[in-house]
Amino acid sequence: MNRVILVAVAESAMQAKIKEVVDAVAAAGLKSAVYKPCVNGGEAAAELKAHRSAVLMEKIAADFLQKDFAAVDTVVVEGAAGMADAIAHKFNDDLATALDAKIFSDGEDADLFCPNRLLACGKCLAKELAAEPAERKTSQAMFRAGLLLKASKAKKRIVLPEGSEPRTVQAAKLVIDRKIAVPVLVGKKDEIFKVAKEQGVELPADIEIIEPTAEMAEKYVPTLVELRKSKGMTEDQARAALADGRSGWSCVWRHSFYRRHLAPGPAGHQVRPRRQVRKLCVLYVHARQDLHLRRLRYQPEPHRRRTGWNRHAVRRHR
Repeated sequence: MNRVILVAVAESAMQAKIKEVVDAVAAAGLKSAVYKPCVNGGEAAAELKAHRSAVLMEKIAADFLQKDFAAVDTVVVEGAAGMADAIAHKFNDDLATALDAKIFSDGEDADLFCPNRLLACGKCLAKELAAEPAERKTSQAMFRAGLLLKASKAKKRIVLPEGSEPRTVQAAKLVIDRKIAVPVLVGKKDEIFKVAKEQGVELPADIEIIEPTAEMAEKYVPTLVELRKSKGMTEDQARAALADGRSGWSCVWRHSFYRRHLAPGPAGHQVRPRRQVRKLCVLYVHARQDLHLRRLRYQPEPHRRRTGWNRHAVRRHR
């Protein structure tokens, strides 16, 4: 696939214009395929009115990536249908950006599209098809969709610390619904389901929940003391750090055999534990040799390893 051409015309003329583009592609000696977005007009209009264009475009991009266009030269995309003019124009413009597509449109409002994308007549279309295809750009929607598609195929287990936090519960539900990964919540089961009910989130009854106990914390005390002995950490300080559900466990689970990867907790509870038990990130799991560590904390460039830059970067990229 070298080109994507979006047909943005009135719904009554859509099929005729799509056929015109397909015929023009065939006349240029190229192969084409027609793609219809996976959302209907009503759903798309509702998402745009709710200012959720990014979510909508990501959904369409994910569906687009799953299609097999390897054998064709040009993909012809059907534009907005069943929407008001203003909403349809917004949809077509956002979709062209998401798919890095040229826009074939000869309507009254065609001049409102980006002139670098617009193909306003048959001659412009023929000229575009005769020219060498430009290097395709990866849009934000396409990048996110590709990333989530890879994650859904990998199906990793990911631990979400502070499992009773409302945003953590919502994130777990989102991960399940979109089949991104297998979430594991850390916290008290009763509290987690109580928060879920308050937030109107329905968690599966069989979701994996790990309830930290004093016995669990105790076995990590010697390790934490050893790693922080240069800072003078005592066993009592280590126990206090692990007793703090927000700060201690969010880093201790980085090397627990229960998890594949660890996601950072809510903002405001990350900087201190990351600094205090940062060395736990480099421990390998002995109980499960197939697991491996991933340091999810933002790593600044070597020339930015100054205190100020590092603090600013971590705050900005959490």
